[in-house]
Amino acid sequence: MSGRLLVAAWLAFVWVALWGDPSAANIVVGVLVGTVAVIAFPVRPFGVACRPVALARLGAAFVADLVVSSLEVAWEVVTPRRRIREGIVAVPIHGTSRVISMLVANMVSLTPGTLTVAVSADGRVLYVHVLHLRDPAQTRRSVQALERRAVRAFGSPDALARLGEPLPVVERGR
Repeated sequence: MSGRLLVAAWLAFVWVALWGDPSAANIVVGVLVGTVAVIAFPVRPFGVACRPVALARLGAAFVADLVVSSLEVAWEVVTPRRRIREGIVAVPIHGTSRVISMLVANMVSLTPGTLTVAVSADGRVLYVHVLHLRDPAQTRRSVQALERRAVRAFGSPDALARLGEPLPVVERGR
């Protein structure tokens, strides 16, 4: 299925969802609006691909991370002892595109207990605040795995090829 057809279908779905009435007339108008929008604005959305199986893997891993981190933060709230050991970890990433770097940074921030506080100018290093910092290397591996899943779900062929390249070296203390 072509990307433009997917975008038109998505716009039709959004149209019907916004009206809140999945009647035949609403669906037909949604398809017409989506088709006109795709023809009037022939832009590849965000310049990324979409691979459904890889997207499902990304979503499943993200939901699992959400559940685990939510339980950790909830436990921290209901227990009286302070076991927080916070810190900021510099995480080198491939930075294959601004969209994917933004997606990874936002997914990290949406996970309870972590927050992306900065992104390097070249987009190849995320600075992540971690509430329960046990092992900075594990934090790096976790965020890098998230980026790999995001690239596999949305990356261009060039971005997929860049996953094999070495990551930038981050100086200690930066």
